[in-house]
Amino acid sequence: MLAILGTNLTGWVARPTGFEHDHPQMTTAGEPVVGSSRWIKFILMSGAVIVWQVYDFATVTEAPPPALLALQYGLLVLAVISLVGSIVMLARGRAGRT
Repeated sequence: MLAILGTNLTGWVARPTGFEHDHPQMTTAGEPVVGSSRWIKFILMSGAVIVWQVYDFATVTEAPPPALLALQYGLLVLAVISLVGSIVMLARGRAGRT
C-alpha cells in the first residue's frame, strides 16, 4: 500500500507504508526495540560470503578468466568492508545503550 505524502512540482509523492520511522517499535516492557539484530544479520551474511569466496579460491582447479577473478576479489573486498562496518555499528549501538 502507498501513503500519499503531498505534492511536489512533478505530482504526488508516495511512499510504501510499513516504514513508519516516526514511531519506533516497542517491546512488551515498553522499551524501544534496538536495531542490533540488523547488524548481527549483516555480520552473518558478510561472514558467509567471505567463507564462500575463500573456499572458492582454495578449491579452484583452473585459472578463471581475469574478469571473473576481478569480480570475485571485488566481492571479497566488499564483504570484508561490510563485516568490519557491521561490527563497528553493532559496537556503537551497544556502547550507546550503556
